[in-house]
Amino acid sequence: MSIYQEHTGHSTDFPGRIKFQQGDILKFINGEQFRVTSVLGEGGFGTVYKINNLDNQNSFALKLLEYFRMKPSEIKQISKRFYEGYKAGLILSDYLVKNHSSGFF
Repeated sequence: MSIYQEHTGHSTDFPGRIKFQQGDILKFINGEQFRVTSVLGEGGFGTVYKINNLDNQNSFALKLLEYFRMKPSEIKQISKRFYEGYKAGLILSDYLVKNHSSGFF
């Protein structure tokens, strides 16, 4: 088990990959803590994990955008699309995925 702390900014110049494992603890800036329970899926630019809030056991999906999978010329555009999708999820609607927060690990 590893513990990961959320950061306030990101770096696009690292070659490595963060790969969460079942049981890892994620500590968010707002004080919330989550346990990684499984991988829900992987795509061209990232991985989606199932995580549970340690206080109330509510389940969430965490989408981790992985820069190492992208060409340097794609990073800015894909990051912008990713953030636009996040903002759309803040709209209250029965037809959209609801977003909880965004940040950087």
